[in-house]
Amino acid sequence: MNKTNKQQDTQIRKLKLQARSLFNRGDFQQSGQLYTDICTHAPDAESHCMLGIIYNMASNCAQAEQHLATALQLKPDYEQAWSYLGITQASQGNYEAAVNSLNQALTINPKNTQALNNLGNIYRELGQNNSAEVCYKRVLKLEPKNAITVNNIANIYLTQCLYDKAEYFYKKAIKLNKDYFDAYYNLGATYQSKGEHKQATKYYKLAQKIRPEDIQPQIALANSYEKQGKFDKSLEIITPLLSRNLITPDLADIYSKICIKNKDYDAGINVIEKCLATRINPIHEQALRFSLGDLYNKQSAYDKAFKEYLAANTMRPYHYDRLNTENTFNHIIDVFQQTEQIANTENNSTDNKPTQTPIFIIGMPRSGTTLIEQIVSSHPLVFGAGELAYIGELAENSFPDTKAQYPDCIKQLTADKVSQLSNIYLKKIAKHNKTCPYITDKMPHNFLYVGFIKLLFPQSKIIHCLRNPLDVCLSIYFHNFNKNHPYTDNLSNLGHYYNQYRKLMAFWHNQYNDFIIDISYENVLTNTEDNIRNMLNHIGLDWNEDCLKFYENKRTISTPSYAQVNQPIYTASMERWRHYAPYINNLRNTVEENYLYPENKEN
Repeated sequence: MNKTNKQQDTQIRKLKLQARSLFNRGDFQQSGQLYTDICTHAPDAESHCMLGIIYNMASNCAQAEQHLATALQLKPDYEQAWSYLGITQASQGNYEAAVNSLNQALTINPKNTQALNNLGNIYRELGQNNSAEVCYKRVLKLEPKNAITVNNIANIYLTQCLYDKAEYFYKKAIKLNKDYFDAYYNLGATYQSKGEHKQATKYYKLAQKIRPEDIQPQIALANSYEKQGKFDKSLEIITPLLSRNLITPDLADIYSKICIKNKDYDAGINVIEKCLATRINPIHEQALRFSLGDLYNKQSAYDKAFKEYLAANTMRPYHYDRLNTENTFNHIIDVFQQTEQIANTENNSTDNKPTQTPIFIIGMPRSGTTLIEQIVSSHPLVFGAGELAYIGELAENSFPDTKAQYPDCIKQLTADKVSQLSNIYLKKIAKHNKTCPYITDKMPHNFLYVGFIKLLFPQSKIIHCLRNPLDVCLSIYFHNFNKNHPYTDNLSNLGHYYNQYRKLMAFWHNQYNDFIIDISYENVLTNTEDNIRNMLNHIGLDWNEDCLKFYENKRTISTPSYAQVNQPIYTASMERWRHYAPYINNLRNTVEENYLYPENKEN
């Protein structure tokens, strides 16, 4: 090697050391410039990989992916490049490629905890919580005090609405790292989901202390205030951020909801469009397009609204398996047709009668379950606990000694097991309120577990909410549901799922008709008092005028309907489907004719 080449090599090594030092100090712009110079004059795998990491941090995914791919061309077994390529692909919603890249990194080094954590995160995003948990547990075997992984396990439970478990693991992560921003922030989100806004505020502010320059805790506080109906307090936080042009997707989303409340639709559209014009990841873009659709819908610009809803749903990486859904629903029916065994295991014990009786409110999402709970929980003897995951958790996870899953586990129930499970449930709901004799559980998808509920609580009652099928399916399509609802991504799939749900509910009615009352959302809006009286009579409660003034009930509501139920009855949401009639032929043709309302069949 001649003297000139040696000098160049020495200079390149110095530049690499300087670039790495700048990177470690957080000066990513200067570090990136140096790595760019290196790649221009003496390209190598490490420098391209570092550029990929820097571009990824700047949300420039295209450049990041290009440099990481170049690094792997130069060095195919480059573990770090595979790992960061997976992270970059995941941030764009390209989960299949991300899983492949992260598995490549793990093939090279099975103990790569970063790759394992990120692979777990992708599985969690895809709703594959069991696979996610396997990845996280592999990390904890290697690093038992890995606070990031403990936080990730908590994230699984938060996604599943298992708030007590989420709270436990977030606090465990904080014990492992008292300066762990994400754990404090996520714990605040957990308390917000539980409706414990004072605790949520506490942990958001603790997160802010750890990272004062981060505006996300401020935005989370603004979100908390908006959900409590404290719009002025929310705007006190948002307005200064907007004036500094610090528009994040979360901020734009919250602001759009306040603009809808204030009927300042153009302002909300302007902020969202500014945000969409920047480089944001597909998950945030999807959420913002739903919000943009809501704003156009409020302006009666229905063509523009549907265009945004369609774009948002098209971006979903969901896969809805129609055959699997049919098999699942049919299997539930087959198992619960074994009425003799079920009658023998029903919880008919006269000992230790519960001091609290659950009221289950079920139906399709967006069918009026939140409104019904708000009405019923306005009765002085009823506490509204919201959407509780406990019934599904008990049905799916209470038989660890066998491989039987719901509904097959029902065949293994004994009277003692039924008593044990009912007591577990009652203890859980008592944590929400210990004094009211009745507690509502309005998890809509408990319609899957009606027979199970009847076994555990034969004296309880179920309120089944029905709504015009075209309206309810459109309303679902217009909302940003998570991956636990894969049927929501197109109208034909929604119609198919709706058919399966109605078939199952017909079976439950046939089996336990006195246990269930059907309440029509439309009838509640047009004949409110008579329908409330019917519900209270079904539950066994005397009439109370407070139920008519449900909008004065100040309980916290965490579902998308929180704004609607804090005002008197209005009928604007009835026959909303007519505004979108040109776009819903697939839905109308898929929903079985006997489920359609007469007006749905009009041309």
